[in-house]
Amino acid sequence: MIDLSHTLKHFFFAAILGALLMGFNPLASSAVLVNQSYLANDDGFLSSVGGSSENAESFTLLDAANLTSIVWWGSSAGTNDFLVRIGVSLGNWTSLAGTIVETPTADFDNENRAISRFEQTLNATLSLPAGAHFLSVSQEVEEWYWTVGSIDNDFGQVGNFFGDGQDWFPDDTAELSFQLIGERQSQAASEPGMIALLLMGIFALQMGRRRLG
Repeated sequence: MIDLSHTLKHFFFAAILGALLMGFNPLASSAVLVNQSYLANDDGFLSSVGGSSENAESFTLLDAANLTSIVWWGSSAGTNDFLVRIGVSLGNWTSLAGTIVETPTADFDNENRAISRFEQTLNATLSLPAGAHFLSVSQEVEEWYWTVGSIDNDFGQVGNFFGDGQDWFPDDTAELSFQLIGERQSQAASEPGMIALLLMGIFALQMGRRRLG
């Protein structure tokens, strides 16, 4: 005869243990980490590393994150000739590789240039630590204008930066439009805590076998 009370206890214990283990998943779902949406009928900044006219935007991550794609807005241009970089300081860059897709919007900047949305899906996830970072987007073949955006009050930093060779100058007059998409890294369970959970699971299995025996 099956002892229903013991069966329910084991089921309840297993459900709690499963919930605890699920709660320690080290990665959250994909999300927009930083969002500075473009402003229609506003300025665009010429950006080309080879043309000594480079722009960068700053942002802050409160927690470490795994970056999967980057979005920005600007005038229409060939997707194969963008140079997208991220750095922990101005000039200390990591170039990002991935497929870029352009999608036209219905808006224009203040010079009547049609605004397009660009998204680069990274070939490999980029892990970024918490703290300040810089994003540089430039077009190396065509004359391209990076559309200004509205600051993300939670993660953006006021102002952008203009680079001329190795010199960088702050510009507090405008922000640049971009989004960062990825997965926030949550706090993983400590090693002793995980060991304790595993021991509890083993104990529950042993008790179940004894009662069935």
